[in-house]
Order: sequence, then structure tokens, then C-alpha cells
Amino acid sequence: GYKPYSSHAATLLKSQFGTERFRSSIDSSVVAAYGAAVTASRLGDIGHFVAAKDAGDSGIFLCAGGVGEGSALKAVGHTTSQETINNLIEAVGADSDAHFEVAAKQDLISAAARAALMQRLDVLAATEQQRMTDNDSTACGGVHDVQEVLTDEHLTDLIGEESMASLRRAFVATDGRQHNMVKLRRVEAMPACQSYCSNNSSGLIGWHTDFARRTLQVALNSDDEYEGGRLMYATMNGLHIPQRQAGCATLHESSIAHGVSEMTAGCRYGLFLLDTGYMT
Repeated sequence: GYKPYSSHAATLLKSQFGTERFRSSIDSSVVAAYGAAVTASRLGDIGHFVAAKDAGDSGIFLCAGGVGEGSALKAVGHTTSQETINNLIEAVGADSDAHFEVAAKQDLISAAARAALMQRLDVLAATEQQRMTDNDSTACGGVHDVQEVLTDEHLTDLIGEESMASLRRAFVATDGRQHNMVKLRRVEAMPACQSYCSNNSSGLIGWHTDFARRTLQVALNSDDEYEGGRLMYATMNGLHIPQRQAGCATLHESSIAHGVSEMTAGCRYGLFLLDTGYMT
């Protein structure tokens, strides 16, 4: 299994406290505890949106415009060589034989459960926006990216026993491995005054592999309710963009190359179940 990043934790602590103070005042138990927190955080990472202009090669096929989502859709239609895709897979250290699954059943969790989760995220976003406005009266737009970690018990309270049971079945379908982390996420395309770019955009999540060993991602709203923001996979069989209607899910292992295209309009809501391989 995974172990705490104790050396990484020590580096972070030294940068904050200075080497001499670190040596004299930070003992190994503190480093271990901090390492555990770093580990849990990194293994539960579900990707970071960055400006398209800053994505570099990791943004190939993902940027809106010239080499963006339209280009990726053409690539799915075989206008891009598999060699290019293989190079992408190799560059991020992914497994070319890795695969993903789509649970297309739209009532994996009920419409009422999805609405409850989206409402919760909207409230969190509004609360954060109010805090930002209180601190800066010139703030514009909304909150770009809202995430919340939930316990299984809290999620069950929100969506009900039946929907929770459906999620568990979908996660363990292949080998019986169970999730140990739950996250909600709301991503909104930002107006130009607050965006990474000169036009509306949330940025993109460049090609990567995961720290979490397995990820089940449930679309809480349909992908025709926003522009961009498409989950994409790169495999030995080409590029894939699963259609994601509200309530369906994708399941993938850590070793597959994937990313999210630049999101230019609307709001994208998701529920994530993760197997981080790390026991707290």
C-alpha cells in the first residue's frame, strides 16, 4: 500500500520553518503526522484546473479553439495518429493497456439525490462567494471550483440508502475493492474579469494519471448543460470522450491517461468515490 510522504513532508516543513528551526523544534512524530496529512490530500487529489496558456504539452487536444475539444473530437474520428496518442501516454507515465468503464445507467443515483447534492454545492459556492465579496468589494463572477469531502454516513443522509447501495455496487463491480473517500465538486466557467484567460473559461485539467488507485465519477448534471469540461481518456485504441448524461458514471484505475477539456460556459457538478489505498 501507499506510505506517508515523510520526506516530502519534511521538505515542506523546512521551507516553512527554516532548516535550523526544523532540526531543533520539529520532532519525527510531527513530520509523520504532517506526512500522513500530505499523503491523504495527494491521494485524494481529483485534478486541478489550470489556464490553457500554462498547460503546455499536457493541454494537447484539451484547449478550446485551435487544438481544443473540437480537435479532440476529430482525433476520435481518426484524424490524429495513434503514435501521437502513444507519445502522450508515455509522457505522463500511463499504461497504454489501461481501460475505463462507463456505467450508462442514468438512475445510478436518483434525480432527487442528484438535485440535493447540486443544491449543497451551490450553497457552498454562494457562501464562499460572499466571503470573497466581504474581503474584496471589486470581486466579480462566481466561485470557480468548490470541493467538499463527505463521509459515507453523510452522503447516505443526503442521497438515501438505495442510491448509496447503487454507488457501492458500481465501485466494487470488478474486483470487490471498496472506496475510502467521497468528494463533491462544482466547477463553473469564470467571466473574463476573473478567468485565467481573456474570455470565459474555467481552464482545463491536463493529461495525467491519478494518485488514487480507482476513481468512480458520477455526473450530477448532463454534459449538454455546459460547454467544454469533457472527461477524456487516451488509450492504445485512441482518444475517447464518454457521453455523460446526468446520473451515469465512469470508472477508471490510476494508470490510465486522462484529462478534462477547457470549460467555457456553464457549471459542471460531480460526485467522486475514490480508493486511495491509504488508511487513516
